[in-house]
Amino acid sequence: MSFSENQSTVFRMSILRKKHPVQFPSLKCTVLNYSSLKQLMTEQILEVPIKKNYIIDLYNVWTSLPNDYKSDSRFLVWYPFDRVERFDFPIIVKSRWNYDDNHCKQINFHPSYCAKGTSILLKLNKMRHYDDFYNLMNGNIKDTSFHKKKSKVVWRGQSTGYGFGNNIPFRPQSRESLVRLYATLPNNDPRSSFIDIGLTGKVKEEYLIYLKNTMTTEELLQHKYVISMEGNDVATNLKCFIASQSIVMMPKPRVESWFMESFLIPYRHYIPLKDDCSDVWEQFQWAESHPDECQTILTHANNHAKYFFSLKNESELEKKVLMSYLDHFTWIQDVPMK
Repeated sequence: MSFSENQSTVFRMSILRKKHPVQFPSLKCTVLNYSSLKQLMTEQILEVPIKKNYIIDLYNVWTSLPNDYKSDSRFLVWYPFDRVERFDFPIIVKSRWNYDDNHCKQINFHPSYCAKGTSILLKLNKMRHYDDFYNLMNGNIKDTSFHKKKSKVVWRGQSTGYGFGNNIPFRPQSRESLVRLYATLPNNDPRSSFIDIGLTGKVKEEYLIYLKNTMTTEELLQHKYVISMEGNDVATNLKCFIASQSIVMMPKPRVESWFMESFLIPYRHYIPLKDDCSDVWEQFQWAESHPDECQTILTHANNHAKYFFSLKNESELEKKVLMSYLDHFTWIQDVPMK
């Protein structure tokens, strides 16, 4: 594979021989080999900081491979950020779009933000996205049976993702829509006794009215229905919620990760919401009047979560993905050396 002239100008073999990662400034993605990744483990040498969890996760997988995969001639390109973009060359990412081009046309969504492109998923930023999942599966986070929980819909989250004045490409769904509709329901509104939605963390002044108390995962799981909303990319809490005895309510996922969100089916693994979340009350009423269907949804959701429970299987699959990438892609210099 060869890069465009502009990209290859940045991707200099002379720099790579020095075992330094090379960054494409416009895309913030990085080319590196195993030697340069080891250097990233000890120092931050890129202009754009990378979360340490990303570096550790890639390093652990790469270190577990046979020595041939650690030679300085083996390179990969990755995008280690909590943000989803489309790329037109093979690149390791944590998340990618879950659109197809036809769907993009239907919703008038710009193609540059659509489809999977050539992004290749790896299990990255595990501590943030999977700690609660494994703690729940191992019994370290307490959960109880569905019928013993409070008949209530709950959501807590930060003001990330599209909306809130954030520099995030347009998406049909946003957390801002959710909190504007439900975070300030008056006490005389009958919905206020069954819907508890609010922001947590730092917010801009105009969104302070939507702030509510922080809730732990255990506290959230005391309720029958938990909303999961995408932020900058995938919803962090979805893995844990799908494995729990609470039912997930959410709009159709527009971003997918290692957890295979695109395989989740409405009314089979979760209760669907409209993109603007305007039907939370209606879907809550449907769920309350359909206990058998809810139990079936829980069973299917939990079965999906079980695919990811074995750390041994997960590790083997991560290694296979990375080896396949390194075996099939070679980075070629296509502009004259200077």
